[in-house]
Amino acid sequence: MPLELVLSLLAGAAAGGFVNGLAGFGTALLSLGIWLQVMPPWQAVSIVAAMSVVSGVQSLWFIRGELGSGT
Repeated sequence: MPLELVLSLLAGAAAGGFVNGLAGFGTALLSLGIWLQVMPPWQAVSIVAAMSVVSGVQSLWFIRGELGSGT
């Protein structure tokens, strides 16, 4: 795997995670802008979809105690 691709993947993931942490959404908006420059669209979209699912599951894990309390 070329170094440029690895650095672009890391930059897109870091930027998407940062925006998601600040706003709670926007991972795909920022990550796709970076990743579409170095990989085919079908591959970038599938990675963003997987990243969004992981982020959502992580958020559910942190708020799991509040889901059943009803308050």
